[in-house]
Amino acid sequence: MKKKTIITLVLCVVFSTTVPTGCGLNSSVVRPENSREPATVEDEIAATAIGYLAAEYETYDKTKFEAFKVKPYRKGYLALVRYGGEGYFTELIHVVKDAKRGYVVSRRAELSFPISMGFAVNRIVDSDYTVLSSVLNNTSWIMSADKRFKVDYNKMVVEFTNGEIVEEHVQGEKGYIIILDSKAGVKDVRFYDLKGEVIDTLQRLKEYYSGTTVIDGVEDAAFAKVSQSGDKTAAPVATTTESKPASTVEHVFGDRQYYSSLKELSDNAEVIVIGTVRAQLQTHNLSRDAQDPSKENTEFVILGTDYEVSVDRYLKGAGNRKIIMTQEGGELDGKTQLVDSRTPIHIGTTYAFFLIKVADKYRFGGEPYKFKLSGGKVTVDSSEEIAQAHFGEMTEQEFLDELKAISP
Repeated sequence: MKKKTIITLVLCVVFSTTVPTGCGLNSSVVRPENSREPATVEDEIAATAIGYLAAEYETYDKTKFEAFKVKPYRKGYLALVRYGGEGYFTELIHVVKDAKRGYVVSRRAELSFPISMGFAVNRIVDSDYTVLSSVLNNTSWIMSADKRFKVDYNKMVVEFTNGEIVEEHVQGEKGYIIILDSKAGVKDVRFYDLKGEVIDTLQRLKEYYSGTTVIDGVEDAAFAKVSQSGDKTAAPVATTTESKPASTVEHVFGDRQYYSSLKELSDNAEVIVIGTVRAQLQTHNLSRDAQDPSKENTEFVILGTDYEVSVDRYLKGAGNRKIIMTQEGGELDGKTQLVDSRTPIHIGTTYAFFLIKVADKYRFGGEPYKFKLSGGKVTVDSSEEIAQAHFGEMTEQEFLDELKAISP
């Protein structure tokens, strides 16, 4: 990350006398207001948080991690970090000072990423504190009018269910962190422009999340502890795939329905979701015993690998915020199966999935069934030339508009 130290003093108005806040303008890493720490503290906190995540997701491009906000919190700091490479994800990292080792990561929280909207609201209830945070985009969307518009947020005002109100200046910021020293729900969120006019609201998030399990547009998150010994079990790890001897790799080909339009895909999918792959789970035999489908077929093996997907939005149907999706192929007991046309699924990548439900998991037999979302663009994710021919690159808005026009 290119480090940048900018010291900016801005008046923060907080309608709660005990809320610690920090403000800054036009900087990715911001010095907390009234801090007596040296000017390099925020850079050190950001570097600590980024270094931890870069090591955790060790195959990712380390230059694509960026700290969007740093703020003092509970004898330490919170750092809002985004990965902006192939796919997006954000985490809130709690950094504290260790007497022997200096700044270390103590906890982390996975956050929902605002793909189409200008902001999200992730709420963490931590002991007697309430923490809200999210990345901010420079565009947002009004679903009722099917209109995307540019936003230039100047300030945000949050009303909590306990009656407290917090105002935070966000002009030029790429993210926000709001800390309340009490437990409370979120009643309303309003974003204002430089003219003092409301340009985005929590109500628009509620409309966006309509049909999902997110309550009132607010996503609940939680801190996960990080072992001081460097244990990485607190979160999924992206690992490289080791090459295997040719004798252990089996290529599987089979008959499959191929679709040539989004309408065909939509008509044959029970749910369509936009979500980020968070972890690779177990690999198992999808082939069933003919006499007892609850058991695996011991003579014929078709491997399938489960993935945990954090759903940002349902474009068709409804369901949980986290689902398990199975793709054919994988490695089990030293045997690797590669299924034709199924491209690898990457941890941390955001996709649009066209799925059907099988028991308590999701799959799709047709091809293509997944599209990558990156940098505002949507591209089909399939090794089949026919898929590339029928599904050209489009903008995210074009993709959403077409699905909206054809989905029931």
